Amino acid sequence: MKNILALPLILLLLACSPQTPQAELHETIDRMLLLIDQGKSQELLAQYADLSDTKGSVTEISESKLKMLRFFLLRAKEMKPVLSENGTLATFNDSSFKMPLKFTKSGDKWLLKNK
Repeated sequence: MKNILALPLILLLLACSPQTPQAELHETIDRMLLLIDQGKSQELLAQYADLSDTKGSVTEISESKLKMLRFFLLRAKEMKPVLSENGTLATFNDSSFKMPLKFTKSGDKWLLKNK
């Protein structure tokens, strides 16, 4: 009987425990892919793009770049990111990528770096 009562407590504790950076990133990637599939590129940029090192504002992304981004995000979902020492920069690298796919942590959100 004690084991039966312990199971819900264990599940509750696991649900309340903080996610790993990898799990957070994969959740972010899932949300980004959903926005791409729904054709919501402006929302994608507004919510998940780190535009801090971009001159001016970026409000649109071409269809071809969206297709490439979707491919890279799908590949990244299969990978484990390399995290910086302080845990605020995550890098996905693969031989099929022209350059590494990088995310930076801003508050409690992961944002895709432009460069």
